[in-house]
Amino acid sequence: MGSVCVSTLSGCVPVKVAGTAAFASLSLLLERLEPSGMDLFDVKTLLLLLSFIGCCAGQTQSILPVGPVDATLGTNVTLQTTLVGKVDYLVIVWNFNAVNVVNVATLTAGGLRVGAQYTGRAAINNTNGFLYLGPVTAADSGHYSISLTTPDGTTSTGETQLRVLEPVSGVTITSNIPEAIESNSTVVLNCSAKGSFLKFTWLNGSRPIVDGNRFALKQMGQSSTLTITEVLRTDLVGPIYCTAANQLQSQTSAPFNLTVYYGPEAVTITASNLNLFIASNINFTLSCSATSSPPATFTWYHNHHMMENVGPFLTLEVIKKHRFGSEMGEYKCKANNAKTGHVVPSPGISFAVIGE
Repeated sequence: MGSVCVSTLSGCVPVKVAGTAAFASLSLLLERLEPSGMDLFDVKTLLLLLSFIGCCAGQTQSILPVGPVDATLGTNVTLQTTLVGKVDYLVIVWNFNAVNVVNVATLTAGGLRVGAQYTGRAAINNTNGFLYLGPVTAADSGHYSISLTTPDGTTSTGETQLRVLEPVSGVTITSNIPEAIESNSTVVLNCSAKGSFLKFTWLNGSRPIVDGNRFALKQMGQSSTLTITEVLRTDLVGPIYCTAANQLQSQTSAPFNLTVYYGPEAVTITASNLNLFIASNINFTLSCSATSSPPATFTWYHNHHMMENVGPFLTLEVIKKHRFGSEMGEYKCKANNAKTGHVVPSPGISFAVIGE
C-alpha cells in the first residue's frame, strides 16, 4: 500500500493507494494536475477517486491481454485492453515502466494529458481505454501498465510488453581461423546481424545444427556463435548457413565454407606386373596414392634409404639407374601433407630385377 497527500479545505489528507502500479499512476497524475488549476468539481472527483481506491484494493483485475505486442519500427501500434463496450471511468492512466516510471498519457473527465516525451505520439481511446502510440522508436520497447478507475471505485490494472521490431539485415558469418586441421583445430563461427529481438539458427546444408557433443551454440544479443571442437572434414562442407529472425522477418547469410585439411591416410603402393622377380625388359611401375587434403607429396625408399625420386611413380628405369634391382630389396613410399605436417609410409613391396 502507498499513500498520497491531497490538499483539502481542512488541510493535507493522506490517502492510501492500493498496488504499486496504481500508486505510481496516481502520484504522476497528481504531479500533472495541480489543484490550483482545477475547478471544484475536478477536486471532488479526484478526492472521490482516491477514496474509492483505498477502500476497494482487493477488487483489481487484469485488463490487458497476455503480451508481447510486436510493432515494426516507425509504425503506429495500439495497446488494446480486454474491456468490452463503452467503459465509464474517472481516470485512465498509461505508464511506461522503465527504470523510472514514466507517464505516457492520462485521461480524465477534464481531457487527455500526454507525457512530454510522447507529445504528438500518444492518445487514449475514451471508449475502451486503448493506447495509441506512434510512430514507435526502438526506445519505446519495454513494459507498459494501465490503471483504470470507474465511478464505483473499482480499479483495474494490467501490464504488457511492447517489442519494437527493427528489420533484419546484414547477416554475416565470420571464422576465428582461415583454415583448420582435422581433429586438431577448434573452429568458432560468429553470426552477426542487425535488427531487434533476434533469434539465430544454424544449418549444415539443409540440416539444423543442434547443441551437443562437439558442437556448442551460444546467443548473445545481436550475434550467435557456433563452436566446433576437434573439427572434422565433414563438419563444414554443408555449406554452413546462419539465419537471423524476429517476428517481422528473417534473413539467411551467404553460404559459408571453411577448408579443413586432413591426411594423408590410406597410403597404398601398387605395382604393374608384380612378381618376386621382375624381368629387366618389361614395363614395370610402382604407384603410390593417399587420401589427403591438400594432395600429398611422395618420396621413395629402398631398404629404408631415401631415393632420388619424388612423385607418385617409381619406374623400373629409375630402379636400374640406381642399381638397386640386382638383389632382393624392399621398396616403399611416404606421403607428406604440408598443411597437417603428417608423414605416413606405405606398406613395403619386395622384389629383385633379373636379366640386367
